[in-house]
Amino acid sequence: MKIDRLNGIPLYLQAKWELEKAILDGKYKIGDKIPSERDLSKITGINRLMVRKALIQLLNDGVLKVKKNIGYFVKDISPLLEKKIKQKNGLIGFIVPFLINKYFFSFFEGINLRLYEENLLAIIGDSRGDPDLEKELIINFIKKGIDGLILFPYKDIIDSDYIKYLESLKVPYVLTHCNDNIKTTCINIDNFNGGKEVTEYLIKYGHKNIAFLTEMQIEEWWYIKERFNGYKAALKENKLKFNPDYIYQKINMEDEAQLNTIINDMFSKKITSIFCVTDREAHYLFQACKKKDIRIPDDISIIGFNNIRFANDPECQFTSMAIDSRTIGTELVDILLKKLYNSSPGIIKKKFSTHIIEKGSVKKINSRGA
Repeated sequence: MKIDRLNGIPLYLQAKWELEKAILDGKYKIGDKIPSERDLSKITGINRLMVRKALIQLLNDGVLKVKKNIGYFVKDISPLLEKKIKQKNGLIGFIVPFLINKYFFSFFEGINLRLYEENLLAIIGDSRGDPDLEKELIINFIKKGIDGLILFPYKDIIDSDYIKYLESLKVPYVLTHCNDNIKTTCINIDNFNGGKEVTEYLIKYGHKNIAFLTEMQIEEWWYIKERFNGYKAALKENKLKFNPDYIYQKINMEDEAQLNTIINDMFSKKITSIFCVTDREAHYLFQACKKKDIRIPDDISIIGFNNIRFANDPECQFTSMAIDSRTIGTELVDILLKKLYNSSPGIIKKKFSTHIIEKGSVKKINSRGA
């Protein structure tokens, strides 16, 4: 069994793949006993914990069975044959609107790990915010023989016609960050309640003049729209008036002059806290405030959303609404595999909750203001 310690692929996965190959090649037939954990450890040169992890996965897949005090036996090869038949090239397409944006890329860790477990590889495409390029990438991926597609669509473009288009391609797909009402398989974050919880958190700390800031156009992005709706719902439930002058959108976060103008405008309106729709906005705003000697949270409070690496910058710590992007990435692959190995799994929808990670960027104020 060939185990490569330098290729970066987890050792237990390599051991699993080698056992699968041996079973498919007929070295171990149904009913045959396979080598013990100790023997496999010697054969592969990896420790028994890694061997055991590989064997447990094969047990869970229904390929092996275990007899107490005797060992592992081949139970069924059909799960391996089904994968072999349904997979063309072992490739999964993964398309995002902006690869440079750490938010979109943060899901890839879970996606990639799960694909490794299934001996699949990802092809990554960046639509660069262009719907035509997005469709071109999908076609190019299909030409390369992808077995399935995970798609973060650009803006809020998913409608019934787009779904018909995807269905016509005859390739299993899973969408994420799109309208919940569309009749297709989609995995989302609970953006509405997340936005509501962020706003309620600020209100709990005494803030009434709460700004909402995004570099995008709110109406063009479904997940931003949902966070914004959550923001408005929290204001209404807490009997706070919605003020359109507190909304900042289509902001170039890399334009220092524009950010300075916005910060000055916020202070003129006596805004005490800012709900940034993602950590990217919070990061740039935090840095702009530092350059102006504005203290966070003493002078103004900032809260982000997603809890990605910007929020872990030691020079830029801010409270953020966290999502488990790794688990979501894993779930995207799991659902895609259901569609790949089951010709009619039906429409699958799932929504992941969020939770706040406090990092000291929100100040508690009294009812009269800061």
